[in-house]
Amino acid sequence: MTQTKHLILASGSPARAKVLRDARLGFEVKVAKVDEDAILAQIQEKPFPEQVAALAEAKAQSVAQALLAKGAHLGDATYLVLGCDSMFEFGGRLQGKPYLWKRALDNILEYRTRSGTLHTGHALCEVRSGTLQTLAQTVSTAVHFGDYTEEEAMAYVATDEPLEVAGSFAIDARGAAFIERIDGDYQSVVGVSVYALQKMLRDFGHSITDFWVEA
Repeated sequence: MTQTKHLILASGSPARAKVLRDARLGFEVKVAKVDEDAILAQIQEKPFPEQVAALAEAKAQSVAQALLAKGAHLGDATYLVLGCDSMFEFGGRLQGKPYLWKRALDNILEYRTRSGTLHTGHALCEVRSGTLQTLAQTVSTAVHFGDYTEEEAMAYVATDEPLEVAGSFAIDARGAAFIERIDGDYQSVVGVSVYALQKMLRDFGHSITDFWVEA
């Protein structure tokens, strides 16, 4: 008898969901609730890649623990919960979502003709037979910004697009106009690396093909 497997994205990010849908993966969304600021305050001395991995792990475990608490209601099914978090390393500091218009504009202008590193933490929790196991890794990609005018930067921020994304730019939308090139995994800059997910699933003894669906 084939065991039922479920893939869950512990994020409300439309960009991450689109990456998984475009990869023809079947999944459901359960948004994790964690206090990111409190977590970062406890781990701020750790290297940046470890910080984003810890945030991703907290999100995945938040949803996985809720599933585990259901106990017998899970039956024989296996649940794979994916948590992700992205932050941008620039000038020796780690930047998340700017939220404020001025902060986003300052960031975009500072990036001109310079480079930074987008770190995306990935954590996968396997919930099966009353147990929970977790794997985590960070995919880091260099992002090189080109040249653009202050007026163009202001027009970009005025769209509100950069306010809710790590580092104040979205490479899969209008922000692509300002990025000359990247060195690394494009999907991880969008928000989730399908290759990283494939590797973690394999480490748990699953295949990503188990979650493929028809277009």
